[in-house]
Amino acid sequence: MLPDARPNAPQNAQNFHAETQSHEGFARLYIYRPPTKIGRAIWSDVSLNGTTVVGLKNDGYTTILIKPGRYEITTKDTSIISGFGNISGTIEIPDSGDYYLKFDVSYDTFKTIGVGYAEPDFKINYRRWTMVPKDVALQEIAGRYFIDPNVKTVP
Repeated sequence: MLPDARPNAPQNAQNFHAETQSHEGFARLYIYRPPTKIGRAIWSDVSLNGTTVVGLKNDGYTTILIKPGRYEITTKDTSIISGFGNISGTIEIPDSGDYYLKFDVSYDTFKTIGVGYAEPDFKINYRRWTMVPKDVALQEIAGRYFIDPNVKTVP
């Protein structure tokens, strides 16, 4: 049996679509996580300046409205087996417009034992937050599924 390529996507998952409505005094922030084979069943709750925004699952994205300014990113594991820990970062939203924040995880090596079983013998190269240019982000975010945010607006 092959593992599901999108184990966290609900059956009625809505794929990416760009929001078009603007909101006076706010920027739109897309937060997304490209798919990975390792760690796809675990996720972290993502907070901006202490406000929990979303449980960012593998292959998913969300969008929120955010005022221009500086934001501290923190994460909290949703599972004791996650091993992600707090992945902190800082972003600057200079003005209104659309911005794209990517959670990126890279693994160096892992051994495969048998068919479809990966031994957890891998090295994490990095876990990071990256502000991505629109043209790159739109290619990467296409096909991701929408995750309802915990809040629609971050002050």
